[in-house]
Amino acid sequence: MFSLLGSQVAYYGLFTVHKFIKGLLLYWVMVNYIRSRKEIDAIIKAFICAMIFQGGFVLFSKYVTKAVVNRAIGSFPHPNTLAMYLDLISPIILSMLLSGALPKKWNKWAILALALSVISILFTKSRGAWVIMAGAFMVVMFMSFMTKPTWRKSKYIVTGMVLGIVFGGIMSPKIIKRFKTAPKESADTRHYFNNAATGMAGDKYFGVGLNSYSWMLRNIEKYYWMVYPDKWEKFEETADFLAADDFRWSRGGESRLGTCHHIYLLMAAEIGYLGMWIFIAFIVRFYLRTLWFFLRTKDWYFKSIALGMVTGLATLHLHGLLEWIFRQTQVFYLFFIISGLFTAIYNLYKLELKVVEKLKDQEKQQGQLNSNETGLKRGKPGFNNINPIPITGMRN
Repeated sequence: MFSLLGSQVAYYGLFTVHKFIKGLLLYWVMVNYIRSRKEIDAIIKAFICAMIFQGGFVLFSKYVTKAVVNRAIGSFPHPNTLAMYLDLISPIILSMLLSGALPKKWNKWAILALALSVISILFTKSRGAWVIMAGAFMVVMFMSFMTKPTWRKSKYIVTGMVLGIVFGGIMSPKIIKRFKTAPKESADTRHYFNNAATGMAGDKYFGVGLNSYSWMLRNIEKYYWMVYPDKWEKFEETADFLAADDFRWSRGGESRLGTCHHIYLLMAAEIGYLGMWIFIAFIVRFYLRTLWFFLRTKDWYFKSIALGMVTGLATLHLHGLLEWIFRQTQVFYLFFIISGLFTAIYNLYKLELKVVEKLKDQEKQQGQLNSNETGLKRGKPGFNNINPIPITGMRN
């Protein structure tokens, strides 16, 4: 909120504040909705349905309506949004499938969902998403097998690897071509965006204002030329500043205007370095708690979900180094849903532990009572629970 005080377009930031409030409401709903494993299963099934829907939408758009001929976007505004969305939830489904934590009749739907997710991410042609997806799946398979090796996991992992090699071999020419022919201008523009973000963060302690990066880039000359340093050098050499001004307001002078693709530098530019570290701490808190829970719990149902969540949150961080997708509405809300799901799972886990401990105490007390009753029947020394005096030693 401090960033809005010095912002030239403070009302832009109110949109993000409003979205953040709605995200917190989603978190609150998730925490209070889940009271048993039945509700957890319902959320997991919803994730599976979402993955199938997006995959079906991608295939329908590509091969039936042919509305998308280049990069798949699903029902989202951008290919990278679709990729991040699927990278965030697919590790959870994979982990639960490997450990057998899903209801049996949902295993086939989980396999279909994972297959469609892989195809969808490939069709986004997002190089970062490809690498992150492959890494996330490998981490889930490795950690799941190492924590508890089973024949079921071996079967799924070997089958998945064989299919991956075959499918990867078929798609490899297009994948290699995508990496080789990626325009250099794309990487350069990201670098320019980062430079402008660093400049904004250095100029104002609390940043230029939440959700104001793009406006500042377009309207403040200092930041504008940070994304056109090559053009500015030419204009400066010739001292033709009128031509520079004409270029700035021409269509060609808008080609590099956009949003910083590094989520952490974007936050630093808009809310300052202090705000950036608070934002990082906010995300890391959920990540470390989920990781700690995964390492601690021995319940394989909860453990499999935690492994998927840890991996999914790691993909969120890696995507954040390349994209600003976390700030897009769909992924933003999904983060709060998953965070609320984890908090609810942790609360349920603690509740179940208390119930188990209570049952153990009751069994222990019942065992002592049974022991006393047996001692009385056999005439052997026993103890009165109220007054610890040997029962056979009592006299009238």
